[in-house]
Amino acid sequence: MQDEGGHGLYLYAAAETMGVSRDELLDELHTGKAKYSSIFNYPALSWADMGAIGWLVDGAAIMNQVMLQRTSYGPYSRAMIRICKEESFHQRQGYEILLTLVRGSAEQKAMAQDSLNRWWWPSLMMFGPSDAESTHSEQSLKWKIKRKSNDVLRQAFVDATVPQAQYRV
Repeated sequence: MQDEGGHGLYLYAAAETMGVSRDELLDELHTGKAKYSSIFNYPALSWADMGAIGWLVDGAAIMNQVMLQRTSYGPYSRAMIRICKEESFHQRQGYEILLTLVRGSAEQKAMAQDSLNRWWWPSLMMFGPSDAESTHSEQSLKWKIKRKSNDVLRQAFVDATVPQAQYRV
């Protein structure tokens, strides 16, 4: 949780360099004007969720954010570099947690499977709406903020993650 809060602070600091105050940003968050990832609204029900969140959710975040490390706006680019490094640690840690559970008792295996069942779809939704339904994707691609569309990124995530899930213990 501390790391995630820190990531928000990195991004608020980058936004402040464009002339908006932290108080304004927080007010927009509290009034609902600013958007945030709905993934933070899902409950974590077991220890296995820490693994699934790390592996799947942080893995999806990395896939979304790695291209933002090369954006032309320095403060934002530097924030994304720091965030992606930390998320990479979370992803590896999450995978290790799940791997340990699936090597354990039947109850631990079931806990891991339940967690994966609950976190798979929310992690896929982190890529945003389908390209056909996205209102901002085309502009973000045109301005080269994003280098790949939501659908392309989502498929790359599936292609990278499914073989990891199929790893034989």
